[in-house]
Amino acid sequence: MVGHSRVIGLYLPMQFEVGPRLATGVLRYVEQHPELRVYDFCSYSDHFLQEGAEPLSERPPWAGVADGAVLYIRRSPQFIDWVQKGGAPVVNTNAETIDTSIVSVFTSIADIRMAVSHLVGLGYRHFAYVGLAGSYGSGLRRAALVEELGKRNLRLHKMIEIDEALRISQYESFTRIEQANPALVNLIKSARKPLAVIARFSVFAGAVCRIASWLGLRVPEDVAVLCLIEAELVRISTPPVTAVAGPAEMVGFEAARILHRMIEGKRIQRRNVPVPPTELLVRESTVGKRRVVGDRINIARALIRNRACEKIRIQEIAQQLCMSVRTLQLQYAAAFGHSVGEEIRRVRLEKTKELLASTDLTLTQIAELVGYGDGFYLGTFFRKRTKLTPSQYRRHKSGKK
Repeated sequence: MVGHSRVIGLYLPMQFEVGPRLATGVLRYVEQHPELRVYDFCSYSDHFLQEGAEPLSERPPWAGVADGAVLYIRRSPQFIDWVQKGGAPVVNTNAETIDTSIVSVFTSIADIRMAVSHLVGLGYRHFAYVGLAGSYGSGLRRAALVEELGKRNLRLHKMIEIDEALRISQYESFTRIEQANPALVNLIKSARKPLAVIARFSVFAGAVCRIASWLGLRVPEDVAVLCLIEAELVRISTPPVTAVAGPAEMVGFEAARILHRMIEGKRIQRRNVPVPPTELLVRESTVGKRRVVGDRINIARALIRNRACEKIRIQEIAQQLCMSVRTLQLQYAAAFGHSVGEEIRRVRLEKTKELLASTDLTLTQIAELVGYGDGFYLGTFFRKRTKLTPSQYRRHKSGKK
């Protein structure tokens, strides 16, 4: 610790795609606060994520070095006790430690609602869930899936929970059906078709696609596959897998903000903080190749909804779709009745509403997260669209007068 600076330690799984994205969110917060700096304790081992694993050291590596730490750990009494030996406040960035002594920021179960709405809208009525054994977060989503299907008079027909070994093994090792998980093969083979499979992790989704192919089943006509986490693996799968774009960077940002308050001895409003997912990225595994490739305007809309808060420009969208800006503008307006720029503004407005209702971030911080660099400009835009100030909207949503 140097001078009056505060040190935030990072203990994140950098070998998985979520780790660097969480770190990016933390760094975005730290860049706004010159009094903070980051110390790297990140893990490049899967040990601390495995069920039943024991801590590798008597005390956490940030003990005596950092003023607090942002973590990504599983729900384990051993690890919770070990974390507390660090003698500093911590925030975990997944749902595993909900309702424990550890403050948790995590992706909300709205990803399940997005998944069910998409698949039911496509006509699927038979559902299976592939989760992670021993995972509290995976169990929460299984329960949410049963509830969401029940609202539509549907039920979860098949369910399997796979151990950690399959999740962390190399995807390339699945070269023939004999190497695949027998229970997963049986689930896909025996379930009534057409079947919609919701997979908790990308390696599960990739495995389902391969097994279906080996069994002579068509994706998505016989088996539709949707993953609850967007990752490189679902993008390179055959076929590419529809996935929920999680808010990892926003989770990291919010975890750093809450940890900063804890380090300064300030009160925090909530110990369990859900952050809504950002977008459903529709790919061939649920809608088929013809519908994805043949409708560039819908792809443009998906790009906007996924990246509007990243300051995406219309020129970038047109380039990705091999269209001129003018053609994109004309076709978009004809299809949806408003311009590309208006779509971007609508997405940013909805994300602003979500953050006002679900966090206590300042307007300046929200402006940065939704693609506006200036809180004053965002406030003016918000009042013009909603007839309420951001503060009035937040009070209304919280039930306060």
